[in-house]
Amino acid sequence: MEERTAIAIAPRRSTAGLFKSVCSIDLLFLIDTTSSMRPYIESAKSQVRSILDDINRVFLNQAEVRVAVVGYKDHMNNPNIQFLDFTKSTDEVRFFLDSLAATGGRDIPEDVLGGLQQALGATWKHHTRVVLHICDAPPHGRILHDFDDKWDDYPNPGSEPHGLTYRPVLKRMLDARINYVLLRITKHTDRMALKFMREYATAASDCILSEKNRYYSKASGISNIDGMPSGGLVFREAELGITLAALQRLVVEAVTTSVMSSTVRSLTLSGSIKSAPGGTSSQRSNCSGLGSIQEDEEVTGRRPDIRLEEGPAHWDNLEWFGERLIVEGFSIDATVTAGLHNGFHVLGTSMLDRMMESDTNITVSVLELNLRKRKTPFAKGALRLASFARTDYSTSRYVVKEFKTDGDKDDDGRSRNHTLAHLVEDMRSQALCKAFALEFNSLLASRPEYAIDFIVTSCFKCNDTNRRKGTCMSIEPFLDGKFVKYNGNAGYANKDANLANDPSNLAAQAFSHFTFERSRGRFLVCDLQGVGKTMTDPAVHTLDPYRFSLSQTNLGVEGFMFFFAYHECNDLCRRLQLKSTATMFMGGGKEMQFRDCWPSQFFGNRLYGGEAVVYCSNKLCGRIVNRFQAVTSKHSDFPGYRWCDECLPQLDKFKTMRFCFPAGEPCHLFEVSKFFHESQGKGLPRKCPKHDK
Repeated sequence: MEERTAIAIAPRRSTAGLFKSVCSIDLLFLIDTTSSMRPYIESAKSQVRSILDDINRVFLNQAEVRVAVVGYKDHMNNPNIQFLDFTKSTDEVRFFLDSLAATGGRDIPEDVLGGLQQALGATWKHHTRVVLHICDAPPHGRILHDFDDKWDDYPNPGSEPHGLTYRPVLKRMLDARINYVLLRITKHTDRMALKFMREYATAASDCILSEKNRYYSKASGISNIDGMPSGGLVFREAELGITLAALQRLVVEAVTTSVMSSTVRSLTLSGSIKSAPGGTSSQRSNCSGLGSIQEDEEVTGRRPDIRLEEGPAHWDNLEWFGERLIVEGFSIDATVTAGLHNGFHVLGTSMLDRMMESDTNITVSVLELNLRKRKTPFAKGALRLASFARTDYSTSRYVVKEFKTDGDKDDDGRSRNHTLAHLVEDMRSQALCKAFALEFNSLLASRPEYAIDFIVTSCFKCNDTNRRKGTCMSIEPFLDGKFVKYNGNAGYANKDANLANDPSNLAAQAFSHFTFERSRGRFLVCDLQGVGKTMTDPAVHTLDPYRFSLSQTNLGVEGFMFFFAYHECNDLCRRLQLKSTATMFMGGGKEMQFRDCWPSQFFGNRLYGGEAVVYCSNKLCGRIVNRFQAVTSKHSDFPGYRWCDECLPQLDKFKTMRFCFPAGEPCHLFEVSKFFHESQGKGLPRKCPKHDK
């Protein structure tokens, strides 16, 4: 009832036009026009049309791209600065580039700061703003280059005729939210790049210095080596070199990177995107990180008294956890959702289709649990705290997430996202993701290295009299290992060279595409992140604005466009015969095309054999067990259930004997697996199976 009420009163957030807004771009070419730069000017002139065509193609013909040009020489040249303000006309840009004469220059440095000053005077308008700097010489001033003073007519900073120094100029660029990209040609600009990058780093920008820059080692701790956007401005130094073939590609990459960061920044402020994790594990590798929370940094001044756990968890010592909680709540009813077949939970003919049809088909069951929870959290976000946890009758490791008492407020001053309804909706969306994964894994059953999984979440309200009654919390499996973000809910796709052939990365990109295709354009699961193949905290974009409407990360159709703008099909997409492409979203493009037939529609529960993929029957685990494990996942005492490798031995480990006192009969002992009953969210039986009616 609480969930239905929350959904009914939740305002419908309109995301219409969001993609076009953040993908509209102001691109300014800042070009050194002295003699040595003639080939680069000619290249820019010849490629400007194809560059703009590529940018428009990347952003599905939705973006409005305006281009400006600033050409600069040195102070003794006339004219010293030439300027074309922003225009949408490619012909105007080409005509202006034709007018630039590659002449002049005397000493080695040029009037770079004068060029940047002119760039600041352009009529910037769009959300994404980029200065793309093409040069082979540094600015004046000995602190910005490595030459002797005799090679610089103005070696003292601020001694140029205009009196500019680099810090105030870059401060104005940062204030104007302008991204800066330098296309490196020679080593002469290396010190300038380092100095400029440090200024951008002070504003929490995403900074990357070229590995060929001689000062690359000094960028340690500043450079964003994984390339994942955090929402800051962008500073990039990319290698152009003495050849011109890479110019078009580098310009398009610079623009798309800047758009991605602008998108993250815009949606983070609105709560529609989750901030980048701060740790290397989704739960623990960095105690101060937010990987376990997956939400924005804590608001300054809010709950400064929260102390975080500093040492490692003592998993084997139940007394170390301190708090013992009695909770009651909900978990996904895997038995009903997956459909019983031959007594165990298996991929059903209509399971995925039924779950896509309605939230009411993603059923939940009541769960009662005794929790052992560490009082001191190990991570915190803007809304929630994460703490280590275990249960009484299991050695499995868990994380409990609970809302703060003073989390974010909405415009009316009411607490947001603190209700069980929000947690139940999150639980349902993760169940849908898991159902997609079941079928995805079945389709790739012969290639188990590409299997993926989603952790299950159960949600509760605390009934313990020693705590604030009604406290909402959730519990999920603890993930230990290196945390990787594979893609985002607003366009990010991990293209780290180290992950180019990583099975989990390839599977994640193809899986997101698969969910859109399999649902015929109704859903798209993204924001995939986790440890190895196990994902956590996904986002689900929906065509129907009333599905998962409590989620701020659901961007609807705009989210579909963000995904396809950055997605590149890989071999798994082709293996799955996925037909949907980015062109379907382009104005005047093709109609939606999808693969028509899926094996599950014909073979159902017998897809790829009787036991293709199954759930672990532990409601707190729910791990996907593939066809090769399914044969050994049974226990003779519990027919009709399947167990993962971690849960199976615990059935016997936590067995005990209890007394049964039947009416009119002598008492007797019977054997009970405490783990089994806990895994089903039930208390221990008071009578043996024969007398328990």
